[in-house]
Amino acid sequence: MPSVADPTRGSRADHDPLVRALQDRLGDRVRPGAPLAALTTLRVGGPARALVVAENDRDLATVGELCRVHPAPWAVIGRGSNLLVADAGWPGVAIRLGRGFRGVEHRGGPVRPSRCPSSPPAWPMSDSPGSPGPRPCRAPSGEPSA
Repeated sequence: MPSVADPTRGSRADHDPLVRALQDRLGDRVRPGAPLAALTTLRVGGPARALVVAENDRDLATVGELCRVHPAPWAVIGRGSNLLVADAGWPGVAIRLGRGFRGVEHRGGPVRPSRCPSSPPAWPMSDSPGSPGPRPCRAPSGEPSA
């Protein structure tokens, strides 16, 4: 498993094929070796392999695709509450949702709230690239919720 990039030394990130691929596709929305402490409510923790600010669903799809090609864990870190990062850092791609996710777009049809009582309240930031992610939430009708 690649080591976590040191944000003060660009050479490690330059040699990381995942980080290079992310930068090629997402440009300056990728921060190699970004410290995560400032993004958590406890203000502790080391750097992520990369931090990506996703502005749209294409950015999220790109991160997922590249983390499959270059096996690496990824997680949307939200506002940082309920997040504890080891001082040594995390070897995955941390994702923050950018301004493109600050609203809701309604494209017709009824809007129904749904819930997924069988899902745990939070998903761990696993080090294993093959770890299962969240299960799709099902609306009361049994269809996947949007």
